[in-house]
Formats: sequence, structure tokens, C-alpha cells
Amino acid sequence: FLNWFDAQVRTMSTKFSQLYSHIGCAGELHLETGDLKDIRLRIMVSYRNRNEMRELSGQTHSGGERMVATMLYHFALQNLTPAPFRVVDEMNQGMDSIFERRILDIMMRDAKSGEAPQCFLITPKLLLDLDYNENTVTHIIMNGDIDAQAWMQLHQGTKRARLE
Repeated sequence: FLNWFDAQVRTMSTKFSQLYSHIGCAGELHLETGDLKDIRLRIMVSYRNRNEMRELSGQTHSGGERMVATMLYHFALQNLTPAPFRVVDEMNQGMDSIFERRILDIMMRDAKSGEAPQCFLITPKLLLDLDYNENTVTHIIMNGDIDAQAWMQLHQGTKRARLE
């Protein structure tokens, strides 16, 4: 079991590192083994160029940084599991708009490939100007007073505005 598990973690770590590199940061996964009860997965990250990687922690990383790590871990894991879809709830809460865009761009790229599982993103806010494509379906459900026609006119001429 440990040999198989170690191989899975190494595969995930490679993908995790590639994803972190893609967003301009650094990340790795480390499996610490020993007795079965002592197995531990360490998530190592750095969000600044000159800083060495540190273990992901609530004491040293912001909520947004922890959410970036969670999403990239999720993406690194998705090709190793057979689930046909994923549900992501409020992933962008606490995340700054730069990292939010980078994470959503990865989701859009995966959707374009047609190889990633279907992903349902539930969010109270969504960035505009995402790179939607023929493999992307977006449903926007708005709660409260809103003039849908005015919203459509505001976003007219963009790839993302289509009322169905």
C-alpha cells in the first residue's frame, strides 16, 4: 500500500508543482512515512519569489493563500480519481482577484481540454472576462432585485453574456 500511495503522491506533487509554477509561485507535496499511523502529507508553498517554501499553515498563510493551495491540490488530484464531476463552493472567498483569475483560468483551460471532470462552481461573485468556450456552460442565478436586461446590456458584446 505505501509504495502505491507514495507513487500517487509523487504524481500529484509533479502536477501540483506545475500548477504553482503556472501561477508564478512554488509548491510541492511531501509524503512522510514510517509507521502507518504516522503517515503525513506536507503541503509546501511559497507565494513570493525570494521566499523558501514553507509548510501550509493557518498561522503563516492567509485564507486566500490556503484556498489557492486547496484548489491547486484539488486540480492535482482530479486525474487520479474516477469521479465524473466536482463541486466547488465559494473557492474565491478571501482570495484576491489576481489569484482568483489565475485559478479560474486553470478551470477554463481544463474545461477546454474536454479531459477534466465536469466542475460546478458555486460562488456569490464571478470575475468577468473569463475565457469561456464551447465546453463551458454557465448558469447565473441572481438573488434579489436586479434588472436582467440592464445586466445583459452592460455585458453585451462579450463572450460571457447570453441569456437563456
